[in-house]
Amino acid sequence: MTLPQLTSQVCLTPRTLRDAFRLRHQSYLGKDYIEAHPEGLFFDEFDAMPGSVTFAVFAGAEIAGSIRACIHWPAIGWDEIPAARKYPEEFGAWAVNRPVIIEYSRLAVSPHFTAAAWSVELALFGTLPFLASHVPLAGCVCAVRAHHVPFYRRLGYERISGFVKDPRLNFESTLMAMDWLEQEERLRTHRVFSQCFAVQPELEALDPHSRLMFSRRFGHLKAANPAVSSDSISFSK
Repeated sequence: MTLPQLTSQVCLTPRTLRDAFRLRHQSYLGKDYIEAHPEGLFFDEFDAMPGSVTFAVFAGAEIAGSIRACIHWPAIGWDEIPAARKYPEEFGAWAVNRPVIIEYSRLAVSPHFTAAAWSVELALFGTLPFLASHVPLAGCVCAVRAHHVPFYRRLGYERISGFVKDPRLNFESTLMAMDWLEQEERLRTHRVFSQCFAVQPELEALDPHSRLMFSRRFGHLKAANPAVSSDSISFSK
């Protein structure tokens, strides 16, 4: 499985969100990161925030991976992200003079694509330049397990906290942060990470309702003080 064989998608409908949450649960449970949830889905209150968006990567019609991005943009009322709650002092200090920050979390790869995990993860990281084209991004943060720290350092992240236990997860993680504007050009020309820019979500592939939802929430966020609509998660359809 190679990157050209993968496609990336924004999850906006109840069906695509359910698929992503089911994969998240399957992946995390299989690694003993979480306890089993009776409904077989893994999501939390941050998934319903207006600045939260979930992405999925597909191999044909089969979901291969998913990731969540939570946008921290207090100027428009988007100030609830996991890092601000889990690492309040460290995140608060780093967020000064960085008006828009994206936190990536809940990265999951399907057990059916373990052999292609590297390609799936690169495709998932392609959602970063995609979002950077829709918001005036200043920086990124993510909570990382100890053995993943060296990989994220290669991406340009640095540790800004100690290790903290998340009550929802069976492990500790440290908060890592990256200045996007300082790292973007390096990543675009990097021998490996430049591939992330090749697989980005295609809005044209969405159904008309999903395109409208994305436009309402993210379509004009490059403008100052946009009017933003909050669409909560529902599984009623």
